Amino acid sequence: MRKALLALCATLLLTACAGYSPLYKSLEGDGLADVYVRHIAMQQVKRAAGERRVAQLMTQRLMRRFSGGPEAPYALEISVEEVLSTIAVRRDATDQRYNLQLNGRVYLFKDGEKVLDEILSTSAAYNVEDSPYSTESGRDRARQSASNTLSDEVLLRVSRYLADPR
Repeated sequence: MRKALLALCATLLLTACAGYSPLYKSLEGDGLADVYVRHIAMQQVKRAAGERRVAQLMTQRLMRRFSGGPEAPYALEISVEEVLSTIAVRRDATDQRYNLQLNGRVYLFKDGEKVLDEILSTSAAYNVEDSPYSTESGRDRARQSASNTLSDEVLLRVSRYLADPR
């Protein structure tokens, strides 16, 4: 009985520590809600299926976290470029594996003045299959993966800046 009471007291004391933060707290106080995702665009779109999808995925993902409206003090603009390169070749000189690289440039504006300018890059690989549909599906999955990683990196850089504006 005494050990159970001691364990209960210890648990209550630990949850009252300064490092505790609620899992579902409001975003209003941390500055991230004050960012407006103004524009995310792909550079040099070659009208291939799925290229514009990167900008759409990043916009959706970032707008869920940055919920500020057009009147917010901070505005975010991102330009993304997709680069494909061969990383493996078969014996018959056909491509076997590609690397899809997304290069992004992030601009954060405060009241119209540029306060953050970052260059980010991420990549994802995919295989060239016998079926064109399989290859295109792999490329789409690589785009999704790279855009998620790039979105997370943007979120990290912007939140780091907002936590300690230089």
